[in-house]
Parts: sequence; C-alpha cells; structure tokens
Amino acid sequence: MDNPENLPDPTPEEETPAANPRIPVSIRSRLGKLILNHEFQEWAKFAIGFFGWYLASGIAWSQYSAQPAASDGREGFLILLRFAIFSVLNLSTAVILMLVFAVIPTTRSIVKGLLSAMALNFFISLLLGLGTNATFFIPFFIRY
Repeated sequence: MDNPENLPDPTPEEETPAANPRIPVSIRSRLGKLILNHEFQEWAKFAIGFFGWYLASGIAWSQYSAQPAASDGREGFLILLRFAIFSVLNLSTAVILMLVFAVIPTTRSIVKGLLSAMALNFFISLLLGLGTNATFFIPFFIRY
C-alpha cells in the first residue's frame, strides 16, 4: 500500500479549500471570479449593446418627436424631409458604430447586442402595427 500510516485517502472535497464549508469565502473574491469569467464579460458587453441602442435611440427620437409639428399645410414637405434626414443619420450612425465595433475582436458582443435590439424592435413594432417605427428603426415605445 502507498499509505503506510493507514490514514484514509483524502477525498477531492478535502483537498480543495474552497469546497470546505468551514473556510469562508469572501464576497469580494466570489465577485472577482465572476467578473473575470469570460462568459460573464461577453454577456455584459451584449447587454451594453442591447440596452445602449434602446437608450440612445429612445433619447434621440423622443427629442425629435418633442419638437412641434407645423400647423401650416405648406410646410409638410419640409417636415417629411427633416424626418427622412434624421432617420438616415440615426441609422447610418448605428451602422458605422456596428462596423467599428465589429472590427475590434473584443467588442463584437456589443454588435450582437445592437443587432438584437434592432431586430427585436423591428418585430415588436410590426406586431403593434407601427409600420413607420419598424421601417425607420424608431424604438417601439416612441409613438410617432
């Protein structure tokens, strides 16, 4: 036998101090292990992209829709032109950000979050019957 003193072989739970319930593990070390976890970091970046798109688009479109509409019928074309220019600028900004983030390997999860938010917004807008919101990627909670 390898054990000349006839002691019981240690089990894996006794060998690792973290598995021993008598040794307290501080919250800081548990949180540090969670933050250092690669999968958690990827999900955090995804959440930044997802909620960041809703936050940025929601603020931009709410500021746009808060502006007073023209009361005169002759200015309708200018309002439509302003709407189209704002839509193109908003969408092109999102596309440029996605391209920049897609080039950098560590920020690709942000792009996945942005695309997921845009796709979810598109389908929610279609389900609610908001064709304009779906077409121009206006957040579904902004009633235009």
